[in-house]
Amino acid sequence: MKVREWNYSTNKELRLFDFHDVFCGPVVRRNGNASFATTDGPNMSAEHPSNPYDAPMELGRSCITFCNVAEESFELDAGLIDNGKEERQLPRRVISSGSLYEVKQLASRITARKELEIQIYGELREQSREFNDEMLTWRFLCSGFLLRWNSFNRTSWFHEGEHFRIEGGRRISLGYRQNRR
Repeated sequence: MKVREWNYSTNKELRLFDFHDVFCGPVVRRNGNASFATTDGPNMSAEHPSNPYDAPMELGRSCITFCNVAEESFELDAGLIDNGKEERQLPRRVISSGSLYEVKQLASRITARKELEIQIYGELREQSREFNDEMLTWRFLCSGFLLRWNSFNRTSWFHEGEHFRIEGGRRISLGYRQNRR
């Protein structure tokens, strides 16, 4: 995805973003950094300082860059193979690199050295097939991140209350949603 300019950016509060089920492009490495673009954006919590709305928002296309990536590891998660006759457990195995296709979860924490420790749990893409159902865990340390995006699209799917989309800078109501317990 080529975007000349981004409308918004932040390098604050990664923990206030939800990347669950975000589809992404290949990881690009440049000058010690690792970046990937998304075809649909992550969700930004209502509490994030860059969110001007009173609800969690789904962002438009975005690009996240992790700065000064170090101590990387990639593992393919253990899984079950069912060939119709038997099920067998696959072992966890370390691989030298991965091609992230879909982020299932992105977790971060600050280490004692005041670095970000990132763990991305996602789906791999192989060149021979579009999907291969293998889950990848990518762990690394970095000095920070930069998330850039073009738009606030709509309220996040999990939001309870008024749902709306943003169109031409205007808030258009889509009705209300309540949690039915």
